[in-house]
Amino acid sequence: MVKVLLTLSEFFYRAAPQLKEKIERLGAEFTFLDSNKTVRQDLLTYIKDVHIYVLEIEKADRELIDAAPNLRYIMKFGAGVDNIDTEYAREKGIYITNAPGQNASSVADLAFASCCQAPGRFHNQTPLSKAVYGMYPWDMNSMAKHYVSSALAKSARRLPEELWALT
Repeated sequence: MVKVLLTLSEFFYRAAPQLKEKIERLGAEFTFLDSNKTVRQDLLTYIKDVHIYVLEIEKADRELIDAAPNLRYIMKFGAGVDNIDTEYAREKGIYITNAPGQNASSVADLAFASCCQAPGRFHNQTPLSKAVYGMYPWDMNSMAKHYVSSALAKSARRLPEELWALT
């Protein structure tokens, strides 16, 4: 039987039951771990029999990959794969996928809300560009910026023209 391990933080808990149902319907065994409450050593124990690992922020590094001899597929629940040792995984014959743009509308909503709450708070940039390109402590890659800015533009187009000045 194929074993699937999903580790997500509290932001994505709502997705776990839906994923569990779909995966079990396919005949696979499903385990969900709260990434905020799971220590690395526990993860290394759970991963040992897993074939498919769906992760969010955890590191799928050489140590984790070596701890999972049956691992065949790593899926990033998000866009970037910087927390996955992609080169080593490919050497081991493990497939890697991600989901670029899937959270762009949520990020755009957050960025737009930030702009509306704090107009003029950002220096040398419009609130909109600062929200998309500089509100995060980490660097968004160019593809993520594209998805977010596109979603943000779609949201802005639905606003009355009087509000466009805020952006």
